[in-house]
Amino acid sequence: MLNLGIVFLSKDKKRLIMKKSILFILAFAGISFYSVAQANVDVDDSDEPSESVEITSKGGEKPKKTPEERARFQSQKMKQQLNLTQEQEAKVYKLALLRAQKMDQLRARSDGDKKSKMTQAKQIQVENDQALKNDVLTPEQYTQYIQWKEDRKKQMKENRGKQKGRK
Repeated sequence: MLNLGIVFLSKDKKRLIMKKSILFILAFAGISFYSVAQANVDVDDSDEPSESVEITSKGGEKPKKTPEERARFQSQKMKQQLNLTQEQEAKVYKLALLRAQKMDQLRARSDGDKKSKMTQAKQIQVENDQALKNDVLTPEQYTQYIQWKEDRKKQMKENRGKQKGRK
């Protein structure tokens, strides 16, 4: 039989060991409860398709936007940046919706390698920019649009550098 020597300790030492044991058990239970709560996932038993989510750079999840939502956001943003008319905004929305639908189709395809998908995505963007230039924006607005895209690209590059530095 295992003898821990607890029998021969004073009452104060026994209480101290008991308090430490209880604290350890409570701490372990708390950590276990916390980790289970973090991993808790809602199970949807309905037959309806669930909303897809995307992981943000900060580790959280947010619902993935539909092509219509992305097109609406882009057209509103361009309206603010480029002072578009109502007619121009409607055309931008249609082009952005078409672009978003093409990009979703491209992402959903499982064939092809990453490099070919990137090439096709760039081609979709070039076609979108060409349509904006020829059918929607004035020359001044198109120049502003190109500058705005360059500024966003530069800002994303800076943010990417900051994220690498945090790790």
